[in-house]
Amino acid sequence: KPGSTGQLPSTLSALQPLTELAGSTQIPASPAVAIWDRNGQLAYFGPYSEGATCTSSNSFIEPILDALVQGRPVNASNTLAVGCFCDWQSN
Repeated sequence: KPGSTGQLPSTLSALQPLTELAGSTQIPASPAVAIWDRNGQLAYFGPYSEGATCTSSNSFIEPILDALVQGRPVNASNTLAVGCFCDWQSN
């Protein structure tokens, strides 16, 4: 969200990186995000945002999550992006 410091909310602190996901070598930018719907189907797999910074104003993720919560189908193809730098904490 706007004004965030780029840290994951505490509710998401248990997220773990995937070691491999089919098609991951074709992602045009990083960081990348995978989102599954309520039925366990992969709804989106691609870059987090379309710009050189990771914010909700240029994110592909918020509209996808909103659509899934509202039960609308997700059409998230052709998400070309320029990569951004996010300083992730190491484990």
